[in-house]
Amino acid sequence: MEYFWVHMIQHVTVMLAAPALYVAGAPWLPLIHALPVRIRRRILRRIFVRPTRHPLRRLFAFLVSPWVGVIFFNAVMVFWMLPVFFNPIMTRPDCTLD
Repeated sequence: MEYFWVHMIQHVTVMLAAPALYVAGAPWLPLIHALPVRIRRRILRRIFVRPTRHPLRRLFAFLVSPWVGVIFFNAVMVFWMLPVFFNPIMTRPDCTLD
């Protein structure tokens, strides 16, 4: 436990790098292309082309906006680093690797 702070810096570093790497890797492209063409076209047209889906497009654009990502990331980091939530998990023997 002497170098626990180093371990926590590793966590924060990974958490800072992982979202950017996920976006750069575009993991949804292989998932979309794994579908048969007919199903893929039908699904994507319903989501992106039909005029009745404008609220869904606006919601999706809002959820994937950079500001929502930054706010959500910081909220999760603050929540997890609060001792009220963090310490009970670290003291449970079934949740640690000791």
